Amino acid sequence: MAGAYELARQHLDSAMAAAAAADIDPDRFAKAMLSELLQRFRQRRSAEDIRSEVAFELENLDGDQDFPFMRP
Repeated sequence: MAGAYELARQHLDSAMAAAAAADIDPDRFAKAMLSELLQRFRQRRSAEDIRSEVAFELENLDGDQDFPFMRP
């Protein structure tokens, strides 16, 4: 059984392919998907919580950084 990230990746790949088949610009489609995802998040989480989550993802876009953490 696929985990959450693998399942999301599979669905996103499928959705991007459907958008391409419909001649929809990939960046426009990605922006629409992001908007819809944020609206779904908003049903369960506060705006500040969503901002914090998105800020964390943006700060770590390159993927090559170590995550800072505190040791006791």
